[in-house]
Amino acid sequence: MKFSRLDKIPVEGFTLIELVVVITIIGILAILGSRSITRSLENRKYLATHTEMDVLKTAMVGDPSLMENGVRTYFGYIGDVGDIPPSLDALLSDPLGAGDTLWKGPYVEVDFQAEANEYKVDAWGDDYTYNTSGDSVLIVSNGGGESFSVGFKKSDMLQNSIAIRVFSSSGLNLDNDNVSYIAAAWGGSWHNMSYGSDQKFHLNNTVPIGNRQVKVIALGDTIFQPVSVTPRSSTSATITVYPNYGVLKYIDTGSSTTTAGTGKEQLEFKVTNTDQETFNITNMVVSWSNGSCWIDQIPYLEKVEELGSGTVYWNYSTDNSGVRVGSGSEIELSDTWPFPYGETGLKLTFANDVTGTASPINMSGASYSVQFVPQVASTQKISFSTVSASCDPPNLIEYGGSVDGTNANQLTVNFDNTGDLAARVQAIELTWNTSETLEQIWRPNGAGTELWSGSAVSGDKEYFTSTQEFATNNSVDGDLQLYFVFASGDDVNGKTFYISFYLTDDSKQTIIITT
Repeated sequence: MKFSRLDKIPVEGFTLIELVVVITIIGILAILGSRSITRSLENRKYLATHTEMDVLKTAMVGDPSLMENGVRTYFGYIGDVGDIPPSLDALLSDPLGAGDTLWKGPYVEVDFQAEANEYKVDAWGDDYTYNTSGDSVLIVSNGGGESFSVGFKKSDMLQNSIAIRVFSSSGLNLDNDNVSYIAAAWGGSWHNMSYGSDQKFHLNNTVPIGNRQVKVIALGDTIFQPVSVTPRSSTSATITVYPNYGVLKYIDTGSSTTTAGTGKEQLEFKVTNTDQETFNITNMVVSWSNGSCWIDQIPYLEKVEELGSGTVYWNYSTDNSGVRVGSGSEIELSDTWPFPYGETGLKLTFANDVTGTASPINMSGASYSVQFVPQVASTQKISFSTVSASCDPPNLIEYGGSVDGTNANQLTVNFDNTGDLAARVQAIELTWNTSETLEQIWRPNGAGTELWSGSAVSGDKEYFTSTQEFATNNSVDGDLQLYFVFASGDDVNGKTFYISFYLTDDSKQTIIITT
């Protein structure tokens, strides 16, 4: 009998114990694999749910990464409506109904093949809990037996602040007096801002996130400007308005500009504001030149007032420490001077000295320019000339004399200047035909000014302590006056006096007084 090679190999099977071990190992591996798969599925559900919750949060508060020209562009539901969504439904459909213009949703996307409410359900098929109690807004998932949430603070989104500084196009910081209206918009309403000590207009802890439109009405201009309000912020911004001003124009009617006053020292003229908006003037610069009647005198500005009302807006004695100003000097008015639409008249008074007592100076036949410096608008300038007038030299004439004082030793002389120019007197000579002695000469202006003191006899020429100006005044006769005091016991009654006035131009004028 023959055997093959295979017939010679012994054949043996698995024992029962080996089979049990193998089956056990396979079971363990199956259990471990099942648990791993379960954990993987749970992790995927957690990640999917958390991602969806982040999407819902973004739908409410926007995405800070979306920018254009450095400005955030998307603030979600709160940025549009200005409040917290009342429910998750508000992210898909307008809770305010037909006619609402604030809601710009939908803020979430729903697959057309999916259920409409799928975005409100987590990966385990459970509805999200939407909690808005207290200061927190939370989207909560209880899926998988473990609660977790995504949310934000209401105060971060709804209680922000903005501060606006308003400037005119000339760079002036405008205050409450110049800004007639300023407000920010959200929630379908305008919310007024208040002016603070920091020269800004404020809305504090009330502004929801979003690009908030700010409206400013000032000086005839209306500006709308968006201000980006981000969470937990106090946002500052500047807004520039461009005043809707016309111009100030000089009114040249042939008779609107005149010189008035006793010595034609008052310049009267009118300007017109061509626009409805009021110019508020704070400073002025007045220049003058080529006066035909000044001779050797120099004009100085003494007072600025409104023609008609008489309201004084600048006076050298109270507003400039008693110092008059020369041509081209800028003066700061004592109060803001409003130039409304239409005509405004001005009166400028001049004198011929910087400080102290001065005489009027004739401003006829001169050229002028006046710069008006408004509170906010651009500086306005007008130019004009006054009509040349007669500039007759001083002409002193007597208006009588009287005797007064103890033992009749004081001579009071009344006289007048009928010329157009002031008489500038530097010395005086008194002549009479008796032996009295002159001891003092006084000018009774105010408390009285002593012009000379000493001892003089008839024919002596005495120089004053300072040059005296005797202005013209054609409306009042005999308004100029001098006191001549003689020695005690002298009697000047019944005498004739020749009084010669020596002027600074080396001329001499003589009047005769008989007591």
